[in-house]
Amino acid sequence: MVADLVSTGCLLLLYAVAVMVATPLAVTRRRWTSRLPRLAIMIWIGALASGCTAMLVSFGCTIGAAVALAHRPHGVREQVTWHSALNSFGITAVACLATAVGGAMIGLVLYRAATGSLRRSHLRVRIAAALGRRAAAPARRVTTVVVDSETRSAISVPGRRPVIVVSSQLRDLLTAAELRTVVEHERGHLLQRHHLLVQLADLQYRCAPLLPCARALERSIHLLVELAADDHAVRRCGAGLTARALRALGAANHDDGLRLRAQRIEARSSRGEVALGG
Repeated sequence: MVADLVSTGCLLLLYAVAVMVATPLAVTRRRWTSRLPRLAIMIWIGALASGCTAMLVSFGCTIGAAVALAHRPHGVREQVTWHSALNSFGITAVACLATAVGGAMIGLVLYRAATGSLRRSHLRVRIAAALGRRAAAPARRVTTVVVDSETRSAISVPGRRPVIVVSSQLRDLLTAAELRTVVEHERGHLLQRHHLLVQLADLQYRCAPLLPCARALERSIHLLVELAADDHAVRRCGAGLTARALRALGAANHDDGLRLRAQRIEARSSRGEVALGG
């Protein structure tokens, strides 16, 4: 029993490490992710969930092995086939180390999540105060607000009363039809809970900044949610309008990234591809 628990724990730990290394490579180095951003996001979430689960179960197996070994009858010696030299003291030491590492990781995740949540809460409070939102606004209904600003931008503010904020400069830059694609883009962020995905990617990076491709993975998730929101706008407003709005905004802000996203939409439209998803 002890040998089985130790072997299982080691295999699960190796699997978790393999997932942490392989997932960034799959998400950041494959052209298919730009064609299927939502699928890439789902693969990332599934890999992250399975890796974390495997690591937790691995720690549990190690601790279980130590408990089982400690409660064996006196004088009974179980043959440990995986490593015959692994005795009671060794397993207990490994269990203590696993407990310490697991506790430290959980504590780090909770600390990072708490600090990030606090910063986001302060940001939402400042935005709400600037907009002068009233508490009587309908809950869960997405409202669009235009604010005076010298920047050409739009943001979505999630929460019980989600808001899409459009700057006056952006409103003046685009036509009414083009502006609707921007609003639908931001609505896509809200409907698909992209703020949670971005927070999760940021949390993953800040908890393990030394992992291979950690920063590249975080940036890829940020890009993938933008592409997924672009696809939402295409489904609602059409590829031509969405690409035209991105090009206009990219030219005004000197942003090559927006122009590349417009080219992606135009290329998919010319090939007859349809943006997938709901």
